[in-house]
Amino acid sequence: MGYQENMLPIAQKKIGNKVYIITSDREHEFFNNKKRRIKKANIQNYKGVILIRSDINFELVNRFVVFKNLYKIINRIKPDYIFHHDLTAPSLFTVLNYKKNNPNVILVCDSHAEHANTAKTIISYFYHRIIWRNILRTRIKFIDKIFCISPECIDFVRKIYNIPGEILRFLPLGGDISNIDNYNFFRNKYRNMLNVKEEELLIIHAGKIVPAKKTEKLLNSLKFVNEKNIKLILVGSIYKEYKEILNKNINNDKRITYIGWKNAEELSKIFCAGDVLIQPGSSSAIFEQAICSGLPIVLRKTKLGQYLVSKDNGILLKKDDEREISKIIIQLNKNKKILKKMHLNAINFAQTELSYREIAKKSISSARDINH
Repeated sequence: MGYQENMLPIAQKKIGNKVYIITSDREHEFFNNKKRRIKKANIQNYKGVILIRSDINFELVNRFVVFKNLYKIINRIKPDYIFHHDLTAPSLFTVLNYKKNNPNVILVCDSHAEHANTAKTIISYFYHRIIWRNILRTRIKFIDKIFCISPECIDFVRKIYNIPGEILRFLPLGGDISNIDNYNFFRNKYRNMLNVKEEELLIIHAGKIVPAKKTEKLLNSLKFVNEKNIKLILVGSIYKEYKEILNKNINNDKRITYIGWKNAEELSKIFCAGDVLIQPGSSSAIFEQAICSGLPIVLRKTKLGQYLVSKDNGILLKKDDEREISKIIIQLNKNKKILKKMHLNAINFAQTELSYREIAKKSISSARDINH
């Protein structure tokens, strides 16, 4: 459990709140958990948070579930504050009903939707722009705040759902900074495991590797880099149809290694081993975790990207082409002092803004600003 919906409640608990997670008895389906994603409905203690796994009435896999007895569960808890994940899940109707009956409860929602990942087909556009826009139009008065994980998300929510800007807040995804205390240990351990010498430049590229991540562009950029003391590690699951294309580059350049999918905990430790994360394509939650592991980043130019390198902890791509990427690699390889400065700035950025502890504080303090 390394995702925002798990890490944020743990952090909210650590800053002094009693926290419950209400979730279903089934996990999101990935390539490696199809046979064990359905869990037993139960109540357990998860790192100090009370985790309630509820039975469901219906599921549209990887889209949404319809809970059994969700209202009863919430009513039994009697919360002061509800953080509802997603603006377009059926559970929102239950939560809104509870808010109507208990107007002093603070209700906040979050959204991860933006034009790059949502409402891209005619059917999806109709679903969000017509159906959910009208649903939210009559119910938005019951929602106190909506947290958006990127500036692009704010733009999407305002345009597609016609949500007033005054209730929208930018709340980025956070990361786990616990590895920073043992940074040198994890750096040495994983560089040894990956057979990377200290004088070599280790580039990391990670996440769900699909065409939108522009991994091929990164691999092609190495054709313009003659230096042999450079290694590129690919971490994550590769989209089936994309694998054959990438394998040509991987097999033809000994500097490139694919190590497969790793869970969030191990990935954060691998980030300690790296010198720079290069992601020329679409956004990913791993960006914040990379920063929280002290890793400098190279990202394409977006509003979120501008924020994530705003502390001089990374570089934004201007032209987004292979030549530009290769020039950055050569520059960083020649001047390791730049990387050292970016590394220290990343740690400071993580500790002051991007750790889940800081994100949790913002989520609660924003709620306390609400006057009923």
